[in-house]
Amino acid sequence: MIIRCGDSPLVRGNRRRDGLFLLEVTKDDMFANFHMKSVFFDSTAQGDKVGKLPGWMYFAHAAYVWILMRSGIGAVEGSSG
Repeated sequence: MIIRCGDSPLVRGNRRRDGLFLLEVTKDDMFANFHMKSVFFDSTAQGDKVGKLPGWMYFAHAAYVWILMRSGIGAVEGSSG
């Protein structure tokens, strides 16, 4: 599943804070493995001039990733009954 992130969902065009999450689950008889990749970027015309991600945004991203992963794991654990 691919989720667009980084700014308000009401902003449909190019965004100064744009991003994509790729979420994937692979499973077999015993285990489910959760995979997540993400990228943040500036999709505006000036985006190629932007530097590194600010520290506060990096922290917010890490917290959001943790919440998404815990939510997914909780959903799988809860459905195994």
